[in-house]
Parts: sequence; structure tokens; C-alpha cells
Amino acid sequence: MASITVDIDSALYSPEVALRAAHRQSADCFVEVQSRERGVQVVLTPKGARRPEECRTRLLNDLVDEALRERVAHQTSALRDVLIEAALREAKPRK
Repeated sequence: MASITVDIDSALYSPEVALRAAHRQSADCFVEVQSRERGVQVVLTPKGARRPEECRTRLLNDLVDEALRERVAHQTSALRDVLIEAALREAKPRK
């Protein structure tokens, strides 16, 4: 089986983002993640008929998606905390 290696620069994507994006590939590819000096290296080996380049393309798209999710979560964390606090204040125990 042919594999493809993707080096992910930590200046662009956090290790957490890289790990989440790599995990999203596990349904279609075997995934190996290794820490490197300047980031994370992901080795993808396709399962079934998928081509290595397809795995790489999906990983790159998922990196952008996960990075955006991380930024939105950071920017909206205060609002999320207020909403959770308000919901818990209104919660009543079941009888």
C-alpha cells in the first residue's frame, strides 16, 4: 500500500488542530502522527481503493476547518460561558 507524508508547520496549525484533522481521516486511511521539531508529521495510508493524494487533500481541507473551529471557539468562549451559566441557573432538578 502506498502512503503519503504530510508535514504540518506549527506556525500555521497547533498540534491539537493537526491531531484532530488527522483523526478525521481514520475512517478512510490508516493514520500515523509523529511530533517533529517544527510541527507534526502525518503519514496516511489509504484503506481500500482510496488514493494517497485523496487522503492528503482531505487532511489539508480538514486542517483549515479545524483551525477555524479553534479560532471561533476562542473568540466566543466568553459568550459560551455566559450561556452555560444562564442555562444552569434556570435548570431545575427532576422530581
